[in-house]
Amino acid sequence: MGTLIAGNPTFIGLTSGTYKVEIEKGGTCSGNTTVALPQAALTLTPANINPPVCGGNDGSFVVQAGGIIPPYQYLLLKETNGSFVVQEMGTLLAGNPTFIGLTGGTYKVEIEKGGTCSGNTTVALPQAALTLTPANINPPVCGGNDGSFVVQASGIKAPYKYRLLKEVNGNFEVQESGTLIAGNPTFVGLTGGVYKLEVEKNQICSGSITVNLNCETIGTEGCGTGYWKNNKRAWQTTGYSSTQTVESVFNVPDAYGLDNLTLQQALESTGGSGTVGTAKILLRAAVAALLNAAHPDVDYPRSSQQLISSTNTALASGNRNSMLQLATTFDTFNNLKCKLSASKTMASFPGRTSSELTEGSSALNLKAMPNPSAGAFTVLVESNAKEKIYLNVMDMNGRVIERMERMPSTTTFRFGENYSPGMYMVELIQGKERKQVKLVKTR
Repeated sequence: MGTLIAGNPTFIGLTSGTYKVEIEKGGTCSGNTTVALPQAALTLTPANINPPVCGGNDGSFVVQAGGIIPPYQYLLLKETNGSFVVQEMGTLLAGNPTFIGLTGGTYKVEIEKGGTCSGNTTVALPQAALTLTPANINPPVCGGNDGSFVVQASGIKAPYKYRLLKEVNGNFEVQESGTLIAGNPTFVGLTGGVYKLEVEKNQICSGSITVNLNCETIGTEGCGTGYWKNNKRAWQTTGYSSTQTVESVFNVPDAYGLDNLTLQQALESTGGSGTVGTAKILLRAAVAALLNAAHPDVDYPRSSQQLISSTNTALASGNRNSMLQLATTFDTFNNLKCKLSASKTMASFPGRTSSELTEGSSALNLKAMPNPSAGAFTVLVESNAKEKIYLNVMDMNGRVIERMERMPSTTTFRFGENYSPGMYMVELIQGKERKQVKLVKTR
């Protein structure tokens, strides 16, 4: 109550409710009015919801609070075994309630102010789905231990626990277990069989995947490191050059410092101790293996793609034993039986001298369409002969940019999407017959 000197009666700092204002002057003039002052509606709206990864604690969310002004008290609860258990409580001084570092589950946020204003909201925070996908599967040769594979894990972040098991007599037996600190689970030096990978994190996220490594029996020939080091002419039929860098063929980790090492230098390397020295030992054997696999007259136990993939996997692992094990396998293959000699090395792709090759008969057909093309080319190969077919795609400088080995007598393949505009040559060899067709890539 009071005496108004000027203006109109003004009231602030009020809580909600119904108010009456009475005024009086000189005992002869009086009046009153009633004012309803309801409190604003409280609204709580979850926002910026970020579910955690499987088994992780990186979930978060914000609650946008309307109709209320801080400071006020809040509670964060999580549903556990059918009941909500308090996870955090306090007084919010400014902004909106924000919660981070959460695991998956259902949460409830309760707020209260002055004993007369309260409300709550529920937020579902499901953890990300765990997916395990096998990749880079390289089956071993039968009786060998050069198999490998990688499992691409998504929806989960390292570190997490893993177990590698192998099926033995109908039961899975543990082969390896540990904690993965970074990257994806990678396994090398495996024999043939059925494997299972199990992963688990914080006892709330788990999954498994099965990988079948069927052994392969292919090829009984291979020439040693010394042969390839001393017979440059034999390289001509492989599509590789002694001056190429190992980095142009294999994915060599930058940390090894071998970006400028050529294929010839890799063959001449003596290796050494430590990770880099071990990588050189593997690359020496791998380069010889690559030349064997790419040569049309060597029946090598591994294809170029298989040995490049397994070498990349071993190099990326940084594991000395894994690299040495694969190098030993390659050395075994490289010293199987070498039918090549200095006098038999070929002068042109693939495995025949120019004088031995003749233009293909009508029984050997090579078609490219569309030609010219602004996109990809589709090449159709048809032949009545039984010999395997070899095909090179070369640029106008004679550099081999695509290579197909030991294809069946009738096959189709597609390439060239990423080629630069220009002219290219496709050369097809079957036995002593050759076909060539010129391709034009437009813009």
